[in-house]
Amino acid sequence: LDGHSDRSSGFSDNHYPTSLTTVAQGSLASQVSASGTLEYTVSGGSGYSVVNEAAGTFSKLPAAGEVFSRGEVLYRVSNEPVVLLYGDTPIYRSLYEGDSGPDVRELNGNLVALRYATRSELDPTSDYFSAETAYALERLQDTLGVEQTGSLTGGQAVLLPGQMRITSLSATLGTSAASGATIAQASSTTRQVVVDLDASEQTEIKIGDTAQITLPDNAITPGVVSG
Repeated sequence: LDGHSDRSSGFSDNHYPTSLTTVAQGSLASQVSASGTLEYTVSGGSGYSVVNEAAGTFSKLPAAGEVFSRGEVLYRVSNEPVVLLYGDTPIYRSLYEGDSGPDVRELNGNLVALRYATRSELDPTSDYFSAETAYALERLQDTLGVEQTGSLTGGQAVLLPGQMRITSLSATLGTSAASGATIAQASSTTRQVVVDLDASEQTEIKIGDTAQITLPDNAITPGVVSG
């Protein structure tokens, strides 16, 4: 067929027909594989400290690996419950009706979050210990099975940033509970994978990149580079 066209085959002089098309410019994708360690995140790179303020004898303690949420009994001193509340301001005093401050604001927020009062009954952002605060606190105390005083002593609660997982225990069951002593360390319940990435590959990774994580049981879960 040299020098001739063949209509049935679409060839002409042994050359394909040509046409123009638009080429879009895009980013090149790359993939980096590395081994990592699965662990729980901790605040600021260090664990939460569970500090006791109750006086008496440790009659019930948490175990390493246990997870606690707001409103749950964390441990007991002389069989009196110490409840977990969320917040950044530690309980450093006993709270009574008429008090005010950031610790009262966190107490109000916890009572509303635990549904012992509605937002219309108790402003969760208020830093004033009102009669409504006292009533909501009595409802919490009733749930815990303790005397309904409507006030909160320093040893009745522990405030930590959020849901927590006990990582280690330093207190011993049956020993005296010392005020101000750290009885346990804890982490958040959020998991992260820590990777010792080779220096030559670090420029290929940035915060916000998606990741595919293969777990020890070979299950695959998505992740995002966070730091």
